[in-house]
Amino acid sequence: MKQKNTIMLKFIIKKYKSYRKLNLLLQFSINGFVLFLFWVFFYKFLRYNVYIHLAYEATINYTVDYLLYGSKFITELFGFETIIKGKVLRIIETGGVRLDRGCMGRNLIGMFAGFIIAYPGNPKNKLWYIPLGVFFITIINMVRISGLVIISSCCPDNIDINHYIVFQSAVLILTFLMWGLWINKFRKK
Repeated sequence: MKQKNTIMLKFIIKKYKSYRKLNLLLQFSINGFVLFLFWVFFYKFLRYNVYIHLAYEATINYTVDYLLYGSKFITELFGFETIIKGKVLRIIETGGVRLDRGCMGRNLIGMFAGFIIAYPGNPKNKLWYIPLGVFFITIINMVRISGLVIISSCCPDNIDINHYIVFQSAVLILTFLMWGLWINKFRKK
């Protein structure tokens, strides 16, 4: 009889663990869907409100300047003299890199933060992990822009492969590693 109870208890524990994993996936899916709906609602409706649009545009312009000057600083750490004209960062007397809206990393930052918000975990840890991750992604993006500026000055033929494959892959891999770190280390504590 004891052996039968032990087997039954192990079976119940095994089922509970599988339901817990299913519950985690269900929570993540629902939270992610709600965040996605909010994101779509913002971009389709709220962003075109006059006041929100002005704040949005001001934030975009500030972010572009922040990334340009941060990238200028990093490029000059490598010994290159740089100049910023409009939205273009260049090494003096060479080609440069134009920073468009797609280069700011805002979609990647939104996905990173959305994943952390949607994934069940300790809200206190989310409050420090999201800003730290956003800061880290921003620094990586500045290094990426600096690398592209340097490549545009020495070997402009290689800029496309570095921009579209090498640097974007590196940034995505680092973001996935930060998600993995969240799942395995910080969400539980």
